[in-house]
Amino acid sequence: MKKKNMSVVGAANLRKELKQQFPDIEFSVRSASYSGGTSIYVSWEFGPTEKEVAEISDKYSLCVFDPVQDLRTYRECDPLRGGAAYVLTGRSYKTAGLDNRWWEDSICGVLGNLICRKLGLSETDNNPCLCRGEVTLKGAVKQVLSKTSFPSGFSAEDVADVVPGDDGWVIQFK
Repeated sequence: MKKKNMSVVGAANLRKELKQQFPDIEFSVRSASYSGGTSIYVSWEFGPTEKEVAEISDKYSLCVFDPVQDLRTYRECDPLRGGAAYVLTGRSYKTAGLDNRWWEDSICGVLGNLICRKLGLSETDNNPCLCRGEVTLKGAVKQVLSKTSFPSGFSAEDVADVVPGDDGWVIQFK
């Protein structure tokens, strides 16, 4: 009987857990084996924050790196759960408009315009205005996106307002 690769088992179990926790979000969960170890890659668009996904995915990561000592230590792998040396997660905003046309009918344009209005600033093109300290408007919008958990099927029309919060801007949904 052939022994299953633990990163393949881990990726399959992680995919199931993510589907249970976030049933309406489509995740891409891929495993890789290479000479230096194994990895599981998780990606999705909008939906939960990286922090929310990490609460589930971290238990599949078998390697802990201590940068102070430049040392990797490994946890024992549960063969039923599986896992990989590294689990890398990344949420994208492909449809958010973060490219050169980021103001045109996109969530970035909506958020950027709302933030500018709150600060009494111009809402034109790729505005390099400073919003808080040395953060550009585009940077402020990215911060809002990274801290917000979006519902499935989210669109720019679902944004009612942005308000200042303890840790940057916060989206208020309709």
